[in-house]
Amino acid sequence: MTPITNPNPNPNPTPTTSPSSSGASWCVASQSAPQTALQVALDYACGYGGADCSAIQPSGSCYNPSTIRDHASFAFNAYYQKNPVPNSCNFAGTAVITSTNPSKLCLLFHYAILTMLHDTFPQKF
Repeated sequence: MTPITNPNPNPNPTPTTSPSSSGASWCVASQSAPQTALQVALDYACGYGGADCSAIQPSGSCYNPSTIRDHASFAFNAYYQKNPVPNSCNFAGTAVITSTNPSKLCLLFHYAILTMLHDTFPQKF
């Protein structure tokens, strides 16, 4: 199997809805990506990519909704927030950067808490 790398053939992906005024960006699963490709990219993000995917495990706080697309968006964004450059949100064409809040409360809450903890206790995170 060929490993997924993260080249970004489209450095300026189009947001899927209206932009955020805060300048924030998120990496989410592309609506057009096939489920099998999303699963491979999800496995990469949570494995070799090093994203913290514990929250989308069956007992995790962000397990539901339990869809490959939602879990992939969580994992892609986890990876992207650790590496916030355009080429870190591609996952073999299965992901896009958006300036629109994806409205996944779990996704946003989880990373807001981690960011706050990292800023407060940088030596532990």
